[in-house]
Amino acid sequence: MKLNNFLAVLFLAILLFTPLIFLIDQTKNPFLVQSIFVNCGIALILLFALVRICLKGTAFPRSPFDRFWIGWLALAGVSFLSALFQNQGRRTAIMVMGLENIVFLALNGLSVYYLAFIFSQVKGFLRAAIYVLVTVAVIACTYGLVQYFGFEPLWSQQVRYFEGRIVSTFGNPAFLSSFLVMIIPIVAALWLNTQTKTSKVILSVLFLLMFTTLLAASARSALAGLVAAFILFILYLYKLGYRREIKVFSISLLVLAVLAGSVVYFAGQKDLLRSRLEAVVNPQALGTSLQQRFLIWCCSLEMFYQHPLTGQGWGLFELFYPYYQASYLKDPAYALYQTHANHAHNELLQIAAELGTAGILLSLYFISVLTRQVKRLLTSKITRAQQLLALGIFSGIMGMIVDSMFNVSFHIPAPALVFWCLVGLLTGLQPLPDPARPVASGFWRAGAVVLIPFMLLCIGISVLHLQAARHHFKGMNYAAASEKTPPAEQQQKYSLLLSGEQELLQSLQLYPWNKEVAYDLGGIYFRLGEKDQAIVAYTRAIELDFSYAEMFYLLGIALLEDGRLAAAEQALRQALTLNPNSVPVKAALANLTN
Repeated sequence: MKLNNFLAVLFLAILLFTPLIFLIDQTKNPFLVQSIFVNCGIALILLFALVRICLKGTAFPRSPFDRFWIGWLALAGVSFLSALFQNQGRRTAIMVMGLENIVFLALNGLSVYYLAFIFSQVKGFLRAAIYVLVTVAVIACTYGLVQYFGFEPLWSQQVRYFEGRIVSTFGNPAFLSSFLVMIIPIVAALWLNTQTKTSKVILSVLFLLMFTTLLAASARSALAGLVAAFILFILYLYKLGYRREIKVFSISLLVLAVLAGSVVYFAGQKDLLRSRLEAVVNPQALGTSLQQRFLIWCCSLEMFYQHPLTGQGWGLFELFYPYYQASYLKDPAYALYQTHANHAHNELLQIAAELGTAGILLSLYFISVLTRQVKRLLTSKITRAQQLLALGIFSGIMGMIVDSMFNVSFHIPAPALVFWCLVGLLTGLQPLPDPARPVASGFWRAGAVVLIPFMLLCIGISVLHLQAARHHFKGMNYAAASEKTPPAEQQQKYSLLLSGEQELLQSLQLYPWNKEVAYDLGGIYFRLGEKDQAIVAYTRAIELDFSYAEMFYLLGIALLEDGRLAAAEQALRQALTLNPNSVPVKAALANLTN
């Protein structure tokens, strides 16, 4: 087997297993396993490719998105360095979170796109990739509907549900829905292209399965994305002259949608479905959810206004958001809607906040390149099957973009992986000229030599991170067990806390950049009465993430009990800065000053 084919198969394996990995009994964050799997898999493929470049040289085909990626990486780097130099006392947290997001961009975005683009030239890869994605959708939807009807075959009652909405292997109904928004238009394209009744029946069943799952997940933004995707799909069909196909497709689509809606509506969750769909036409029905989103969007705009050119810094939204939110919390109209936002819940505002005007312009450039690529494809000499497939992929991509205006799926491993893979596959549908012979360029060899250690480092750190996460999970289980210990059994409670301490220390030793581990370790030390150690742990947690008022508050309490009044007051005032309405913080400061 040629190396290219071997790497293509490895890429397909990543595409297959990433959305299906859902291990809630191994780590505190189930998405971490998906992220590490993607990072290690993509880094391994790149490692093989870099070694080959060193030995045989290389010849890269040009891509329509080359300028976009060069500009995006350069802007991300500039904005990150700008934030680093402007916040001298906070550099550790900025380094950790910023580099983590840059790695996500490089491996889960840039690398996935180019690998899908290059591998699409391997015979049979495009068809195999589509089959893999449809297979993932079938497995995820089947599992999700089993959950919907009241059965949990794998995780018993451990899976957290969202008001009766299914999560399947995606951990969140919104992420599952984003995935389906990208896949359903592709199934529609396959349905239009097939010529046999058997195939049409099979694809109709698959569409019914996926759309039923999408309705059961009840993600409103995904429904809006799918509507936008099908509007584009039908408009392009009309432009291409598929008039008869539009009529047949529209009727079939309507029938299948009604069947899917009937299944969901009469399956015991009709009140949930009705309430969530009602909010589409009556925004007041969204209640707290809408108010929180509005608060997040206001803060995102504030970030943009204060850093209009290159933004607050790539991947740093979560770090700085609470400081912008604090000024709004002083207003009683916003005080009830405090939240800790990891993302903006609107990708355009996220980009504006983190990358400023330059990021918005690059995003618009991406859309323009994508649209031009589709027009070029549809007017080129490709087969009818390729034409319809290109239309299905493009519609799914645009549906995901519409969905992201109210969602955060671009920052989650599985949906992001599929999105950039589809962009690469769409680009690869354009026949490339015969590739030039590999050139043993000194420039490319030097670049490969430099990047090889980074790939090895990425794999090594990812493995350590996974091991550390497992120790963290065990440590928190010990801490939780100690909480349930009867008051009379103090020795057992003490023993469980000591076991938890050892697990968390082992976790920090393996991966010392996890703020949650440091924070949880501080809690264990506090309960053990070891105030000095609790202060060290909480201080470390704040160094890794200075955005949590709770961390400053607990540090202040620990310092207060240790008799360090000046330092305690400073920590408590910082907590009050982040959360000006906190009653416990105000009480602690009042006791301190009296």
